[in-house]
Amino acid sequence: MSKEEFYRTSDLGLAAYLVYSGMNLLGPVATQDPKRHALFFVDTDDRERFVFDYMNNNTRVDARDYSKCAHKVARELRNPLVKE
Repeated sequence: MSKEEFYRTSDLGLAAYLVYSGMNLLGPVATQDPKRHALFFVDTDDRERFVFDYMNNNTRVDARDYSKCAHKVARELRNPLVKE
């Protein structure tokens, strides 16, 4: 990619899979709804494939490694960067 772009999701399972797949999680941003956050990643050329595979249940992951990634996302959610 020639310029740095960002990808946003509020899907925690997808966020954990993107971390598992090696994407760089920048962190969450709190939304107006206190129960929801937007998670931002540095976008990559592979992101579309990762999202497609996740949404179509076409992934193979190590359960422990995925669990570690899910815990990382949960930790990040406790410290949102800024409110939208």
